[in-house]
Amino acid sequence: MSIHSNAFGDPSANGTETFSLVGTGTAAQLRNLVQNEMISAWGLTNRGNKTANFAVLRDTAAPAVLHELAFITNAPDAQKLGSPTERQKAAVAHLRAIQRHYNIAPYVPGTPTQPAGEGTITARVLDDLGPVAGATVELDD
Repeated sequence: MSIHSNAFGDPSANGTETFSLVGTGTAAQLRNLVQNEMISAWGLTNRGNKTANFAVLRDTAAPAVLHELAFITNAPDAQKLGSPTERQKAAVAHLRAIQRHYNIAPYVPGTPTQPAGEGTITARVLDDLGPVAGATVELDD
């Protein structure tokens, strides 16, 4: 997976697009997932799933995709590219696309996993005045 910032002489050009060498097969399936996840994550203009004869796609032994996150030459797009929070969202979107592609359960490293089935969660209940002694919370579903 090759991840880029796009650029164009006309600053009105905007959005995200993802490329594979051909329109079908493993790389095209991954390309489609990457594009869908990024549109969900950033909500930019969907420039679509495309094919191209780029060296990074052509000259590899593995299925490959090239993703253009957004246009560095477009002010709103550039704000997304310049934001650490938005870049983290993009990283998670790419991770989710890979997980979906390989049928891996969704997981973001460094975040707690969701408890499976029944169990105990220890927590403190707070209100505007601080901790609430003896408070209990029940979780359903």
